Amino acid sequence: MDENAEELFEQGLKHNLRSAPSFDPALARAFFARASAKGHGEAMRNYALMLAEGSGGPKDMSQAIAGLATAYFKLCDHASLEYLTDLLYDEIDQERPVLNEVDLRALAEELESLDRIIQNVHGKIKHLAARRGD
Repeated sequence: MDENAEELFEQGLKHNLRSAPSFDPALARAFFARASAKGHGEAMRNYALMLAEGSGGPKDMSQAIAGLATAYFKLCDHASLEYLTDLLYDEIDQERPVLNEVDLRALAEELESLDRIIQNVHGKIKHLAARRGD
């Protein structure tokens, strides 16, 4: 990661702080996007969260999910995995409304299956990170 990506990330943070006079979500999102494109992991996570919330621009859940997955692979951090898991569960809820008890059971089975997949991927990532010495 070059110094420029860190500077872009810091600018994004400066404009993303609600209590700061320089608060400007659109500008923060632009800085995070630029730092993210340069490989800055924390910027990837912040940009993805802004995409998920529609903060500073249009909401884009597919890009947010992809961005959080990339941030997790880059950072191997618990926060990115938690955000990613929450978004995935939210997407299931939005796409599959629960209409009755049968639908509720089917959704619960799908969520359990998704959770097993996420846990499996998480375990493999931790194993690969340990092999790399991270």
